[in-house]
Amino acid sequence: MNNENERYSFNVTPADAEASAQQQYYQQPYAPQTDPGEAMRNEMKSMKKSMTRMVAICCAVCLIIGIGGGALVGSMLGRSNNQPGPDYTNTTLAGNLPSTGDENVSTTTTENKDDLEIVTGRLYAVSNGEGESMSTEKVVEAVENSVVSIRVETQVSTGYYHQSTTATGAGSGVIISADGYIVTNNHVIEGADKIIITTTENEEYEAVLVGSDDLTDIALLKVEAKDLPFAVIGNSDNLKRGQTAIVIGNPLGTLSGTVTVGVVSGLDRNITMSDGDTMNLLQIDAAINPGNSGGGMFNDKGELVGIIVAKNTATEIEGLGFAIPVTDILSILDELMENGYVSGRPAIGITTIEVNNAMDAMMYRVNYLGVYVGSVANPETNPLQAGDYIISIDGTEITSNTQVADALTDKQAGDVLTMEILRSNEKLTIEVTLVEEGTLKR
Repeated sequence: MNNENERYSFNVTPADAEASAQQQYYQQPYAPQTDPGEAMRNEMKSMKKSMTRMVAICCAVCLIIGIGGGALVGSMLGRSNNQPGPDYTNTTLAGNLPSTGDENVSTTTTENKDDLEIVTGRLYAVSNGEGESMSTEKVVEAVENSVVSIRVETQVSTGYYHQSTTATGAGSGVIISADGYIVTNNHVIEGADKIIITTTENEEYEAVLVGSDDLTDIALLKVEAKDLPFAVIGNSDNLKRGQTAIVIGNPLGTLSGTVTVGVVSGLDRNITMSDGDTMNLLQIDAAINPGNSGGGMFNDKGELVGIIVAKNTATEIEGLGFAIPVTDILSILDELMENGYVSGRPAIGITTIEVNNAMDAMMYRVNYLGVYVGSVANPETNPLQAGDYIISIDGTEITSNTQVADALTDKQAGDVLTMEILRSNEKLTIEVTLVEEGTLKR
């Protein structure tokens, strides 16, 4: 049961938001570059990134000291490239299928995995729930080849002169169709210029981003391949506390195929993430580490029931990992397959910068704490400008990015917001028409 009053505010971050400086897997430098005309703001962002990286390096040194030996041994472990696939007997197929000339093609039932008909990739397999429980070893043999490693490359500007350099990051993903659709977290690939997929057989593919949704932190990728092993999707609504949770992913960006095992510790956890967003998540005690984001959480039937998204990073806490319930994202996957985005979702069409302490105010060279407009996606139609200080929206005072997002609750594209802003020390009241979020990503 989802208790709306039950909120958990931890120091929760994406599962791959930190990593070893030696391996140079940085997850957060992928925010799109801001308007070049905003030189001051870019400069302050660069300074902030540099400070963040210095802190990350210090943390990473401690991490390396603690796990260096284990990581070396782990990197030398052998892995079979010919593990048997799962039993797809009586698997029910579902998904948004495109027109193929045969309008009777929609949902199919198959007696064997070899009989599956993939229709231009718009297909994922959903379990009928009648499978039998297996040992952890059997589950791993059945599903490990459906989990892939993800490496991303992004061109970023650093320093006062905005020198261009390549930042790299790592994460995990799960293949959901034989012809190469892969689900992962949006934060794993956000802002990436190049996405490389590596399978358990060490085959590499460059992936195309089909679509992403930052609200649910889900992204859908596509590689050009055939006959790939893929995961069968289970029903996460049927999970109970104490049931087995098997996690497979790519911790530290080098230990691909790593298996950790635990139990489902909690259901319907309303977790407030480090960026202020609140998500409904599954809680598990299986070990989650940087690089696990986007990987699979499987039950004892070998069904995909969750997508790993976050861990608690507080030093005094252990065994608090979180996954997105897979049932919650099926409609999102359908939208991404069909449109490349989630249709109907409203957006102001801006990025925002939250300044909540004196140090940030000094770095950004601003006079007030609160929320500023970072960039405007559609300046030809949107009256907001980069650098605007947001005072209120529809009469509600704004002091955080979360409040900006909350202002869109129960709104739809085409609705008008009344915003009070401060621009060049002049207070203005302007009206902003909401647009469909997906149109900003094309």
